[in-house]
Amino acid sequence: MDHFEQELARMMCDTQEHTPFEPRHRERLQAGVRVRRRTRAALMAGGSLLLLTGVGVGLPAAFAQDHHTTIPASTTTSTPAPVPTSTPTTIPTATPTATPTATPTAAQSR
Repeated sequence: MDHFEQELARMMCDTQEHTPFEPRHRERLQAGVRVRRRTRAALMAGGSLLLLTGVGVGLPAAFAQDHHTTIPASTTTSTPAPVPTSTPTTIPTATPTATPTATPTAAQSR
């Protein structure tokens, strides 16, 4: 770029004025920024809530599993458990001992 082109470019930039946004555009931009900030805050709060819920569910389950699945060394034995023997047993059956009685009919009771 020669000196003339540089001077021309500088003059063109100098003539452009900074025009601020109109009030209606400024309000709309500020409203958009507020909505974006609220959305970001809500998403972060929701993520934190999910994290705390997961930790609240996971930690007790991890501790419960560790404490309830271990068997103390003092309760283990080297002898096998006794095996029940299969002996035939008789199961008493009930037989009806009462004899059926005749019920009076309507014709007999008159």
